[in-house]
Amino acid sequence: MMTPWDARFAELLHDVLPKLPEMTGDTCLRSHGLDSLATVELLLLLEETYEVSVPDQLLTTENFSTPAALWAMIEQVRGGPVPAGSAAGQPGPVEPTAGGR
Repeated sequence: MMTPWDARFAELLHDVLPKLPEMTGDTCLRSHGLDSLATVELLLLLEETYEVSVPDQLLTTENFSTPAALWAMIEQVRGGPVPAGSAAGQPGPVEPTAGGR
């Protein structure tokens, strides 16, 4: 089954929520053990893995409710879709700037 997120995202969710079954975009994370402590752990792992800092206004129960909502938040913080299969910690493509320097 094709998912909008990369494999590392799924691994992180399973690391924090080991009883999480095969997930879909609308799998309820709270019903599979995502409590306040697991939320903080997951947030820290996501920020480290995707090299982002999630602003406080995005730290809502809605954004942590399902894998799809959580992935959409990560995409938003990164400024657009995260390419599936991208390696965390690898530099992205360099965009040329005006003037070529």
